Amino acid sequence: MRYYRHSGLIQTRNTIVSGFDQFLVTGRKCGDMVTKDQVLELVPHYVAMVLLVLFVMTLIRAAIGTQHILVEFAFILALVFAYRPLIVRLDIVPTPTVWEEDENDTQREG
Repeated sequence: MRYYRHSGLIQTRNTIVSGFDQFLVTGRKCGDMVTKDQVLELVPHYVAMVLLVLFVMTLIRAAIGTQHILVEFAFILALVFAYRPLIVRLDIVPTPTVWEEDENDTQREG
């Protein structure tokens, strides 16, 4: 699929997507591309996140038993959304460059 960039719009063969819509879908600004190396740098973090969710959910089920699916889903969402800030703040393992770039962009804009 080819992408054409015209005055802040991204045009695919059949669709024109504004930069803001692309930001909502991908979380990245118009024109920002993630390289293969950056994706490969994120893979261990996603594997660790899945393993962390499985481990914590096993502990929760052992401690308090099986809960309603929405309660368990809320625990999973909390773990997933807390993973990145915890890793960045604790600085236990090296953070991916994509996360560091996002942090720097946020600090410049704010």
